[in-house]
Amino acid sequence: MKNMGKSIIYFLMLSFFISACGSQEQPKKALTEAEVNEQLIRVNKMMMQNEIKEIDEYIEQKRLKMETSGTGLRYQIIEPGKSEHPKKNYEVEIRYSSSLMDGTALYGSVSDSSEKFVMGRDEAVRGLEEGISLIGVGGKAFLIVPSHLGHGKLGDFDKIPGNAVLIYKVELVSIKNIEQQ
Repeated sequence: MKNMGKSIIYFLMLSFFISACGSQEQPKKALTEAEVNEQLIRVNKMMMQNEIKEIDEYIEQKRLKMETSGTGLRYQIIEPGKSEHPKKNYEVEIRYSSSLMDGTALYGSVSDSSEKFVMGRDEAVRGLEEGISLIGVGGKAFLIVPSHLGHGKLGDFDKIPGNAVLIYKVELVSIKNIEQQ
């Protein structure tokens, strides 16, 4: 998929170059900003459709029973938990592991340790926050986070490549409403 995205970008750049350098017999106009934006939107839609297809194939191959949210997050609630669900300005403590769809391990809490962040402050990827908001304390979920809800086109410049779909196994350890303090 990475190579496909690069190929599309190269194609667009080549198309732009060819249109800008047209023959002298038949001058061609340069693409307008609106035309370039339209082409980029078309390419992004095609890339998203391919990503959805890859996620669907992964789910089918692993025989998973997943729900899909309105944003495209795929999730399976393993245990719902026993408290209210966290929302914006709640500090959450989680145990988790993350990987790419090919199984490459990424990040996670080590053994019995946990990690904390505040919901709604861009301290975690949107897909992880959305998945955590579906469970209460003690809850566990399996999440498939599409790239637009993860690290996007750029990745994290470390372990996560651009346009990567992320797999999370997450447990919500505790929540605290920090607005009430």
